[in-house]
Amino acid sequence: MFFTDANKPLNTVQYATTPRYLAGGGDPRRITEVLRAAGWTSHSDPAYPHVLLASPGMAVRLTLEPAPDAYSAWWRFHDHAGGWYAHFGGHTPVEIIAGFSDALTRPAPQKPPSLPEIRDVLVSTGWSRSYDRKGIESAHSPDRYVRMGPHPGLDGQEDWPTWCAEAALTTGLGGHERLWQAWFSHGTPTHLVAGFAAQLVAPGPVYRGSYGLPCSWLVAQEPTAVQGEQLAAEHRQRLKAVRASARTQRPHRTHAAGRASPGICPALNPTPHALPVPAPEGPLLSSTPQPTSSSWTGSPSTPAPPPTSSRHGTTTPTNTSTNKAGPWTRPPTAAASAGATRTPGAPSNPSART
Repeated sequence: MFFTDANKPLNTVQYATTPRYLAGGGDPRRITEVLRAAGWTSHSDPAYPHVLLASPGMAVRLTLEPAPDAYSAWWRFHDHAGGWYAHFGGHTPVEIIAGFSDALTRPAPQKPPSLPEIRDVLVSTGWSRSYDRKGIESAHSPDRYVRMGPHPGLDGQEDWPTWCAEAALTTGLGGHERLWQAWFSHGTPTHLVAGFAAQLVAPGPVYRGSYGLPCSWLVAQEPTAVQGEQLAAEHRQRLKAVRASARTQRPHRTHAAGRASPGICPALNPTPHALPVPAPEGPLLSSTPQPTSSSWTGSPSTPAPPPTSSRHGTTTPTNTSTNKAGPWTRPPTAAASAGATRTPGAPSNPSART
């Protein structure tokens, strides 16, 4: 038995927690498994406590590395093609970050939202507008703990600024203590920022246990009938919908749609695909060697086909009509062929050709 927080969603009594922006981080699989279901590939080192994911085509990459303080960025998205990045602190609720990451799994809108439209998203649920001494506009939550707003880009472009959201608690001495921060660099697509803003101001609660909240004295927790099993079922439905959307967007890559990584908590893992996914190739990936076999795998009542010989040696073919691996079965390697048992009647000369 392993003692791990991965089992918390099922073993913890859940409470409807508001406001959502003060509820703490939550289960990171709300983000990582959705990205995997959308076709993102894993490049993580299993011996290091981090998660490395890359989008199809390797354009956008996610690094999730826990850090010991609230001023460090746990979640780091980088677009190596467009040059933008987005960072989120460890206490940023995953449901709010998901507004950003889920938008990455969908096609970009033909008409991205403008700055006034993002501001309208922020103030549409009772958030107020304010201006600092430099005239920069921000939106504040009703309790004044969270603010979000644009900042002029480094080159002074007002039509594509840097955005920042921050949750901070006052210290009583004129200062503040940061709870979490989200930072969107100059050039971040506005529909991604709008997705984050929509989840930031969403009025609905998020579900957390009664322990381990970063500021439990500032949130309200109500008993709810929504518990771990129901949350896990909703998560599986979400992954199913994301896979279906990924297959629609990339029909030529249907068989390679990503799957949720195998976790310790089985209720949060979806049902595996009927067909196995081929091991990805690339310099950054660690491909797992596929087992090969020279034995006959057909039905006992079906005679084995005659062996074939080649310059690599004598091999016994595999019955692809009954092999569960189907068309994704790799042919035997040269090493496996060389070690196969020669069937009587086959030519003894390895260099003989058929």
